[in-house]
Amino acid sequence: MTRASAARKISVPPPALIWCGILAAVFIAAAALKSANPQDFVRTVSGVAWISHPWSTFFATLVVAWEVSLAVMLVLPASRRIGLTATLVTLCLFVAVLVRIAVSPDTPGCGCLGGFRTTGESRSDAFVGMFRNACMAWIAFHALRGVPSRANASPLAPVTRSHGSRRAAFTLIEILVSIAIVAVLIGVLVPVLASARQNAKVTISLATHAQLSAATSMYAERNKEFYPYFATPGNPLGPKVIDGFDVPGHYFRAQSWHWASLIIPEYFSQRGAIEARDINGVPVSTPGSPESVVRSRFFLTHNAFAASAYWADPEPDDAALFRGVTFADVRFPSLKGLTLDVSIGQPTAEEGIKPKPNGTSVGLADGSARLATLDLSGLAGMARPHGVLRWPVMATEAGMAGRDF
Repeated sequence: MTRASAARKISVPPPALIWCGILAAVFIAAAALKSANPQDFVRTVSGVAWISHPWSTFFATLVVAWEVSLAVMLVLPASRRIGLTATLVTLCLFVAVLVRIAVSPDTPGCGCLGGFRTTGESRSDAFVGMFRNACMAWIAFHALRGVPSRANASPLAPVTRSHGSRRAAFTLIEILVSIAIVAVLIGVLVPVLASARQNAKVTISLATHAQLSAATSMYAERNKEFYPYFATPGNPLGPKVIDGFDVPGHYFRAQSWHWASLIIPEYFSQRGAIEARDINGVPVSTPGSPESVVRSRFFLTHNAFAASAYWADPEPDDAALFRGVTFADVRFPSLKGLTLDVSIGQPTAEEGIKPKPNGTSVGLADGSARLATLDLSGLAGMARPHGVLRWPVMATEAGMAGRDF
């Protein structure tokens, strides 16, 4: 054995093996970060994949499992070439997700998508993630050129080419341009699709308002024309009982949140369509409450829980005004808001969900519904104690005898 042949046998791993190791380490690190912050990642998946809990959790788990699978394929010699090809495709999809985050200010940021340290801002995380994925695509492309095409080829064997032939392959510029084109196309299509999805949500919300109005009318027919009411008349600090359960909370807010419990399921069967949900899509329930107590994302106006005289200035000092009201108290049915959909909103520490001023659907007392622009500064409605939200529709001057539009 000559000295030259011995030197060839003691060869270091080729660059392709090193690149594959780097990619595998990055995928393992990304999967670990997602697993360490599952709530953040599930929330991001819900925002970009247009799916809700529990499917968002399943999809997030699938992404983590796929990243681990890619790492395994990149390490095993027999599947290394397939793993690199799958890596390039996956990176293109990740770029599309990051473009979706970058163009949508409502999508929450996620550090596991944007980099190893989150900036707390979705667009910054998205741009960091795009740069990272571009670097990974460059590494995967060069590693793919250095991996033998036959599965049984030695991983340490150098790739040999004859001087008269050149293997056809994408250049780095071509693959980066392709990723850029895909990103631009996704950036153009995503806002259109997001707008269509938003329009569909609004349409469903408006239809739900009409169904709730019909259900409320049927309830009133059997309850002396009164709107749903379960508090103690004349005592705003008294119990608020539904099926033997004393609902906690303020007089007005507790009833606006839980009023639908009186119409479900006898008058309205689609409970899932109006249940309040947290940011991960999980139904929100009142601690300790029975199954019959429903917390609705369609708020019933506070005006339905006090006489019209209570909503006049100066504030009257008469406990008898704390009572239910009837359909006869409404003077402007087509102009008085009855229900308010707060499903499209931002979380707040005090109020849980706060509707947006330019996209809130309102159900009117006459059974119709509309998309309204509301002043949610907290100063538009009447100032009253016992948990009143000072929003239009919720705390209207003159109560059910007043008008919002």
